Amino acid sequence: MVLITLACIALLFVAGLVTALVEIATPAPPINEPQDVFDFTSLRKASTEIDPPSLRRYPARDGEQLAYRIYESTAERILIFVHGSSYHGGGYHALASAISLGGAAKVVLPNLRGHYMSGQRRGDVDYIGQYEDDLDDLIKFLRSQNLTGQSRLAAIRAAAASPFVLPAARTPATYRATC
Repeated sequence: MVLITLACIALLFVAGLVTALVEIATPAPPINEPQDVFDFTSLRKASTEIDPPSLRRYPARDGEQLAYRIYESTAERILIFVHGSSYHGGGYHALASAISLGGAAKVVLPNLRGHYMSGQRRGDVDYIGQYEDDLDDLIKFLRSQNLTGQSRLAAIRAAAASPFVLPAARTPATYRATC
C-alpha cells in the first residue's frame, strides 16, 4: 500500500515536471499592441453624421417665408422628404446625409407651414390645400435656383398617408410621390 502511494506521488511529480518543461519550451503568445486609452478618433463624426445645413427660406404664394434645408450632392435628382404632423424636416437628417453624401440625390427637407421656424403661426393653415400649394411653391423656387433635376416627393410614416401628400402626388407634371 505504501508502495502504491509512493508510485502515485512519483507519477504526479513526473507529470508536473513534464508539464512545466513543455510550458517553458513553448514560445510565449504574442503580445498585442498596446491600446491608446486616450484615442478619441472614435468620437469623430462619421461621414453620415454631418451637421445639418443651415435653414434657408423660400417665399410661398401668400408671401409667407417658409423654411427648408438642402443637402447638396453630385446627383441632379432631387428628393423632397415631407415630415409628419408632429415634427419638422430635421427628423430626416441622418437619412438625408447618407443619401446626399452617397451621391444618390440632392435632398430637400422642408419644414411645413407652422412647423419649426416656418411661417409665423404654429401648426395651422389658412385653407385646405395650402400645404400642397406650399410644396408646389418650394419646387418652383428650387427650379428658379437652377435645381433642374427630376424631383421626387417622399414621405414616411404618418406623413405618407396625410391628406396633403396624397393630393400632391396626383400632379405628376410637377413631381412624383413615393411612400
